[in-house]
Amino acid sequence: MIQLTHTIGPEYKPLWSPDGSMVLYLGRVRDHRCKESDAELPKIYVISGKGGNPVDLTAPLDRWSMSPDWSDDSQRIYFTAQNSGKVGLYVVPKEGGKVDLLFEEKGQVLDFCIGKSGEKFIVHTDFTHPAEIYRIDEKGSIKMTSFHQDLVDEVEIVESEHFSFPSFDGLTIEGWLMKPYGFKEEKKYPLIHAIHGGPHGQYGYNLSRTAMYQFLAAKGYAVMFINYRGSSGRGQEFSDLIVGDLCGNEYKDLMVGLDYVLENYSFIDPERLGVTGGSYGGYLTNWAITHTDRYKAAIPVACISDILTDWANDSNPLWFESDGGFMPIDNFEKAWDLSPIKYVKYCKTPTLFIHGAWDFCTNLNQPETMFTALKKLGVETVLAIYPNEGHGINRYPSHVHDYYLRSLAWFDRYLK
Repeated sequence: MIQLTHTIGPEYKPLWSPDGSMVLYLGRVRDHRCKESDAELPKIYVISGKGGNPVDLTAPLDRWSMSPDWSDDSQRIYFTAQNSGKVGLYVVPKEGGKVDLLFEEKGQVLDFCIGKSGEKFIVHTDFTHPAEIYRIDEKGSIKMTSFHQDLVDEVEIVESEHFSFPSFDGLTIEGWLMKPYGFKEEKKYPLIHAIHGGPHGQYGYNLSRTAMYQFLAAKGYAVMFINYRGSSGRGQEFSDLIVGDLCGNEYKDLMVGLDYVLENYSFIDPERLGVTGGSYGGYLTNWAITHTDRYKAAIPVACISDILTDWANDSNPLWFESDGGFMPIDNFEKAWDLSPIKYVKYCKTPTLFIHGAWDFCTNLNQPETMFTALKKLGVETVLAIYPNEGHGINRYPSHVHDYYLRSLAWFDRYLK
């Protein structure tokens, strides 16, 4: 047995080349990092099967890279990478060097396959089209399947409009706005501000990722969602901007983004604003409702309320040490300062907490703490706990259905 790598960071998904000479893998080099939530972009490496120095194939790209695979002749590596809400297909020689973009549109490549004769097939989606298989060549893409044609024919899916704005410090932030179904310019509509989790994830051109927003749009809501600093589609420097600054400048991005949308889309009613988010987005939702009263209804999903107890019970406590920049037991005061529960007495927003009973990433004590406090303070609140669900509500269709309807009823109650 030979140990091939000697970095302090994690390596995963190793794959032998077809000729058996090299190993391809994803990896990071920073210490005390974890796969689940990490500012460091995963990179693609190759190393000789006999050992030696690994080659970082994706260094010229500076993007979150995924799903590497070998060409049949062991000479090239194909992979996907995020880029400002898109996910494209790339190729690079096994020796490293120039990375070539093979396909990227306003959509996301979810999977791919390279045939023995070099044919390229992808699974692709965007905001208005479910995932289908396409063949790509130098002229573009050719649709090969129509698995979801009935859905496309029967359901009108709302497009999302891209926008960008300078944040408080001049940094450009990107986002999208989904107009309500049957939109009329002369009407005023309520707005749902949706916040992604991670924090190192990205919103983008993906119908399944925005399915709930389509549901809300169908019921008369506008929905906005942005990739605040720390999101994963803009390179390493952008991703690192959140490290050691949780609920800081990324929260300012959210507020400036909301101001931008209100100033530039006159059909939005500033008196009927709601907010929701999952995981880290649930944490930011709790932070928002304890720091501003501009939202009239909130739905934190799989949220965090107390950094110290979340860190102590989290199945993956390293996420906070890597993104927060310290270990909570080394600085109780700072951990408390970053906890929404510290500021709960300022919350006036009716809040529906959505949580899985088996969530071991953000344990059930997180929404319970906020819920109990809001109850004591006389703020309208409900805690919906879904049995046999983990981090997010996605295991059982009946639970997803209830989550959608329950959320709609909550927003309708306070925004309509």
